[in-house]
Amino acid sequence: MAGSMRKLAVLLIALVATTAAARVASFADAPIVNPAIDPAAFLRVAGEAIAHRDSHRLSEADFIRMSRE
Repeated sequence: MAGSMRKLAVLLIALVATTAAARVASFADAPIVNPAIDPAAFLRVAGEAIAHRDSHRLSEADFIRMSRE
């Protein structure tokens, strides 16, 4: 009796583990749908920020001169 209970327990554990692994795999393949995440817009805004930054950079000498004014 104890042997058959042990086999049943092992079988149940294997079944639960297999089912859990299958569910994790299916979630990993599913696309993430979140309208608040927009990679294309992020890259566009980041590009705009870089262009803005580049147009406003100062040399060290200009910064020191302007900080004294």
